[in-house]
Amino acid sequence: MNSVHVRRIAGEDRMRIRFTYCHNDLGKARIFNLDRLQSEDLGTTLARLQANVIKYLAPKKRKKLKKLASNPASNMETIPQTDDINVALENEIPVKLHCNGKELESTLSNAEAWAEGHQLNIGQEGLTIELNPPCVTVLKLPESIMVGFPIYPKFTTEFAENENCLFTWYTSDSVSNQEGTPSSSKDKLKEEWMEVHQGYSYSPQIEDLGCQIKVKCIPQNNSKDRQGEPTEAVSKRTVEAGPGSCPFEVRHLYTTNQCGPASFRVMSYNILADLYADSDFSRDQLYPYCPPYALNIDYRKQLLMKEIKGYNADIICLQECDTKVFKSDFSPALSPDGYEGLHRSKHGETPEGCSTFYRKSKFKFVAEHDVFLTEYFETSEECKDLNNKVSKNEVLMEKLKARHTTMQVTILEPQEENKQKLCVATTHLFFHPRSPNIRLLQAITCLRHLAKIRKIYGRDIPIIFCGDFNSTPDRGVYELVTKKTIPSNHTDLYAGGQEEFVSDLDLSHDIAFQSASGTPTYTNYVGGFSGCLDYIFISDMLGVNQVIPMQNHQDIILNSALPSVTFPSDHLALVCDLTWIDSS
Repeated sequence: MNSVHVRRIAGEDRMRIRFTYCHNDLGKARIFNLDRLQSEDLGTTLARLQANVIKYLAPKKRKKLKKLASNPASNMETIPQTDDINVALENEIPVKLHCNGKELESTLSNAEAWAEGHQLNIGQEGLTIELNPPCVTVLKLPESIMVGFPIYPKFTTEFAENENCLFTWYTSDSVSNQEGTPSSSKDKLKEEWMEVHQGYSYSPQIEDLGCQIKVKCIPQNNSKDRQGEPTEAVSKRTVEAGPGSCPFEVRHLYTTNQCGPASFRVMSYNILADLYADSDFSRDQLYPYCPPYALNIDYRKQLLMKEIKGYNADIICLQECDTKVFKSDFSPALSPDGYEGLHRSKHGETPEGCSTFYRKSKFKFVAEHDVFLTEYFETSEECKDLNNKVSKNEVLMEKLKARHTTMQVTILEPQEENKQKLCVATTHLFFHPRSPNIRLLQAITCLRHLAKIRKIYGRDIPIIFCGDFNSTPDRGVYELVTKKTIPSNHTDLYAGGQEEFVSDLDLSHDIAFQSASGTPTYTNYVGGFSGCLDYIFISDMLGVNQVIPMQNHQDIILNSALPSVTFPSDHLALVCDLTWIDSS
């Protein structure tokens, strides 16, 4: 760094000053950091800056003089006292701030003085001020790093465009101790790093087994004409073997290539939120057959990303996607592959929800029409008749209001000419096995909203309605979606007993849906339950070209059930290739 990096934001009280200084005769360069008030006068700040430099250099100066005095050929009789050394350094290393060669007044405020292009002079060295340069504020590597599975750094920046940041990857065969600190010296370790890749992600190779990984990030601004200081992060652990080849890679044989013109690939996947996977309850009760390390999100997200990317889908719909995982992992990891992502968390404080990604070369974004189902049920004109009846049953209404379910609705427009806009809706209905009546009310709310979408964009707009419906093909939700109606005395409406029953509910709609993914034997396979809960429903303006075969059952039960060391979720992904049907 041959400049001064100054972070100064209008409206904030404090500012940060960061620079590297090296005295020619007194050792190596050192980075100095100061945090000061913007309102403080320049003279006070420069005095503090000089004091910090002298505090670092004085012991080195004294050590050098002591060594000189011990030399018989030296004429030095006594070693100067510390105060004398400090005074000498103050005279030797004056600190001034200049603008166009003119020294600035010490009475100026920091906010006025520390400006772009001004020069900080420390002794004979001049450092140019860079105001608010691109910088990396956080850079971390995952704890679990495995051969054959892509890793992505978690990083945040200021005054930079994340997509423009430059990444370089290195490996080293230095062995780490248990705390993750390299056993060799830092200088020696730096010499051993070998560059292996450039780009946002890196998949460790078999030759990296037992090595540490380092990533270097150089931040850049939006126009790529300004770079910031490089920042590095080193893995705490060495590269491990991992699970090897995962069974889902067999499904990738059907999705090696992207879809061609006039068709597109859709994936729907409940990826098991970290919120529900990595807890004492999940480890001891829900998934006791799964090793605890395989429930950790650092482990699972590497499997998830390899699986998701391998399907080459044009539209990706995820349920149980942690908000933090969407922002820190999935969105930055999929962006370099040409995807744009949107996320809708569940209502309230639940930090997970639905995410939709689309390939930008295939589609462009038009609009969002997301809804919180309970709120929509209570306030929308589309559900007014249902709300009037259900609200008279306080027990049922309170049970419905306690749910925070959302439906994410995204309108896309194909990049191909003469193709209609497309409605992509995804949801995750209430899970409790004894609440099919709640799921029916949630499903009809979704369908009423989709009917409204058709009023906005035209009755012929193709619709994809996918997700985790928590309902098997023999239950009411599947019947309602595919047959357009269910009788008011349907068994599922009595699930809560007489106290939750409401008579004469009109549960019907007019959208012709079919399950593009069929009804597999199961999409959810856990200890004590297996069944088909997930679907990709499509309206009659879409057709099916290909359904990617489901996983071999023997692969599932090899490790008892889902999730496992080779399957990152308790659900299986649904993948199918769709095509447009000409309405004419």
